[in-house]
Amino acid sequence: MEVENLKSYRLLLLGAEWQIEAFRAQKNSSDVFHFVSQVSYRTVLSSLQDDPQRQFYSELEKVDVLFLIYEKHYSEEFIKMISEIKHKIEVVLIHHDEDINLKVVINEWNVKKIISFEDFSKISVAMLAPIFKKINAKHIKNKIIKDISVQKKQLDELILKQEVIVNEKTQDISHSTKEEDKKLKKERVILRFIKDMALVNSFEDFLRVIKNEFKVFHEIGEILLFQKKTDKLFKVLFSKNYFQWKEIPFSHALSEESLNDKIIHSLISIQLANSLSRPFGKLKLSQLSNESFIGFENQLSDIHKVDFEEFLHDRIEVIHMAHEKLFLEITMVQFSNRWEKTFDLIDEPIAIIDENYQVLRSNSFFEKNLHSLKCYEMFAQRTSVCLGCPLKETIESNSAQKRDLNITKSNFELYSYPMKSTFSLRSVVHNYIDRTQEKKLYSRLLQTEKMLSIGRLAGHLSHELNNPLTGIRSMVQYLKTQVAAETTAAKDLVEIEKATERCFKVMNNFIEFSNPKNTNFVAMNLDEIIQKTIPLLKVPLRSHQLDLQLASQNVEILADPSLVQHVIFNLIQNATQAMKEKGTILVSTDVSKKKISLKISDSGEGIALENQSLIFEPFFTTKPEGEGTGLGLSIVKSVVENSQGSIRFEPNHPQGATFIIEWPIYENTNH
Repeated sequence: MEVENLKSYRLLLLGAEWQIEAFRAQKNSSDVFHFVSQVSYRTVLSSLQDDPQRQFYSELEKVDVLFLIYEKHYSEEFIKMISEIKHKIEVVLIHHDEDINLKVVINEWNVKKIISFEDFSKISVAMLAPIFKKINAKHIKNKIIKDISVQKKQLDELILKQEVIVNEKTQDISHSTKEEDKKLKKERVILRFIKDMALVNSFEDFLRVIKNEFKVFHEIGEILLFQKKTDKLFKVLFSKNYFQWKEIPFSHALSEESLNDKIIHSLISIQLANSLSRPFGKLKLSQLSNESFIGFENQLSDIHKVDFEEFLHDRIEVIHMAHEKLFLEITMVQFSNRWEKTFDLIDEPIAIIDENYQVLRSNSFFEKNLHSLKCYEMFAQRTSVCLGCPLKETIESNSAQKRDLNITKSNFELYSYPMKSTFSLRSVVHNYIDRTQEKKLYSRLLQTEKMLSIGRLAGHLSHELNNPLTGIRSMVQYLKTQVAAETTAAKDLVEIEKATERCFKVMNNFIEFSNPKNTNFVAMNLDEIIQKTIPLLKVPLRSHQLDLQLASQNVEILADPSLVQHVIFNLIQNATQAMKEKGTILVSTDVSKKKISLKISDSGEGIALENQSLIFEPFFTTKPEGEGTGLGLSIVKSVVENSQGSIRFEPNHPQGATFIIEWPIYENTNH
């Protein structure tokens, strides 16, 4: 702050007369002193005693900074004065090395700064800068308060003027209250009519609401709705004891131009009277659309006709809108019904499904479980998404997809199409084409062709191999008679003979598989066959644990025991080969619902999902080349089905495989 700026502040030095004189003697030692006024304690006390109106207080409160020279003894009047003005001015205490009661001067006098007389004689603007900063803030605050006071006064004047204007307008409004009330009542009645018309859902309700609205006119008779079929043939909805439609021919065409033609109105009234078999009054027509009109039968006088025209004019737009809305709704419902009927007549399952697998729409051939919302629950009776479902891919690629799905023992060809959905989520259309019978027929055709090929191959192999094998076996049998029984050569000959027997057996199985013939079917106990077969598998079973649970001792099946033994042998051997490490094989039988079931289960790696549908196919094998022919499970399936049985595969969780064979229980009718 510059020294010249001190002119804007009121600075006052208060002390004893001798102290004031000392100050004056040193006045030139500081530039601040030129702006400080002086007054003695005696002058102040005299002014306080002679100032009942407190004018001196008012003047003193205008001071910005009071420099107070400390005295040990002050009069009560002086102390009271300091206490009253301490919050309105800034007090700086000057002392001559006296002991000062700091608690009093700071707390009770609100002193902001204490300096010695020597420092005061050298006081500068910089030393007083914090005090002047606080004074500036106080000035700004006082100015804001003053401005607010002025604005408040102006606002009070404005409010007063507005109150005068409001009072004047209130007087004007009071003169038109009756007219406004009448208008408001009229609007409320029309609003109620709009609400009633918004709720109609048939043309009968449409006329009923209009009839109720116009009942204030007792001269109004029948209210009719005309719908054009041809220029001179209309369907007319009217109410006798109940609403009904009737086709009525007119001699003149109804159009917008003929609405005000009284002659045409009279002719129509005559034709309506003939059709309704009663006298018919005058007719007031109003057009609702190009194809529809509304008519009011009436006996209105000229006076009441004006009121009716005004009443109708206020409501005709509402009637037009309600009629158009109702017409569109009914048209949409009819269109929707036709679409749904067409949709349901398609004998293939079709559904609209969103990206969360929720079924939005579907036809009757899709809805198998109406209590579910997910497509896989509703159609496939699954708890998870169908294997191979293309929905996500269809949405992401925005292109049609095709998949073959196995659902509830049926084979479907699924076509998945993306669609521009009106729903919040993206959706697709799924069309399922049942190819089950077609696949079965195709599989049978392939199987027949395979069997023919295998038959031809078996016949050729039998012819080419049986003759050499017969010669080998004959030669072996002869050589056995020429060597000693316990020699190495004799043992080798026995093994060669066994090998030829196995070759004959393989060839016979091959021929039997390709061309099944009557086998030796007898009543047999399944548990006994299992117990006879297990010892033959001692070597492959020695690394695994066998769990036998046999429960069909008292029932029999009709089958060839040797072939059933072959089936059991083959399945258990496959189970041991599927377990690379030590595992468990469960062999169990059970009797239920006139069937005997055989389960053979292992804890191996299981069968890959992509191979599960191929395991019973001839020549299919997952074993390395040279280790399997692919005929094992095919022969098993053939043997089981030839004995009226069935076989199926089920995966174990978390790993392993189970083969389940079911035969009907044999009941001997001769007993």
